[in-house]
Amino acid sequence: MKLYLLMGTALAGLLVACAPPTNQDELAANPSASEAEATLNRMDEGTAHHQIYQPGEIDWQDGPDFIEPGADMALLAGDPEAGAFTARLRLPPGYDIHSHYHTGAKYLTVVSGAMHIGFGDALDKTQGVVVPAGSFVKVPAGHNHYEWFEEETVLQVHVTDPFEVIYVDSALDPRNQ
Repeated sequence: MKLYLLMGTALAGLLVACAPPTNQDELAANPSASEAEATLNRMDEGTAHHQIYQPGEIDWQDGPDFIEPGADMALLAGDPEAGAFTARLRLPPGYDIHSHYHTGAKYLTVVSGAMHIGFGDALDKTQGVVVPAGSFVKVPAGHNHYEWFEEETVLQVHVTDPFEVIYVDSALDPRNQ
């Protein structure tokens, strides 16, 4: 019994000592805090409460200017201008995103539908992989890739760094049309 009590006390002390920092001051004072924790704290700045979005409560807006019109976007957390954010994209059937790369990594979860993704300098629908609902994709910074959608698809996009979209062929960039 004493051994269990001693082990339990030691474990509790270890957990308290290893607990992650919980605010910006602690993060600044603790250089061993993980980069992910710092990113999450940046995303939560200015949010003094929890956030829960039920499916019918998501505020869909027109998609960003770096993709063709027809897609919708809902910002869930963070600030795209600051670099750390989570958003959802809703893409219609027949939607294409030409070959491009990002200045930061992009993390995607397919919420519904299916995404087709390929890697290279030009959209080629004979290449690529079908990524069904429930799948996760990480696209590192600087990797040329393209996507297309044969059915309505909802993606959740998470970005942790300043993020810019650069098209391989600038003539296909919707901002230039």
